[in-house]
Amino acid sequence: MLGEVDRFMDAIDSHIYAHTPTNLIFVWGEGEGGRTIRQHPRSAAWADKVGLVTAWQETGWPDTCKPNAGTDGSGGQFTCV
Repeated sequence: MLGEVDRFMDAIDSHIYAHTPTNLIFVWGEGEGGRTIRQHPRSAAWADKVGLVTAWQETGWPDTCKPNAGTDGSGGQFTCV
């Protein structure tokens, strides 16, 4: 499964249309596929790159992710389930 997630991360990092609402819903939804991606080592950098961390800091964190204690979540300092 990890190889499949790596390929998905490669695709969303390199494709101009990768940051669509559909992909965001898939990644942050309740399904097993989204959970696996959220827990992937590259997902924190991706969430920061596409502006999710900034949005979460401003509007509140989703139920699936929380900043680590004593941080605001910047720099990958958050945990997702």
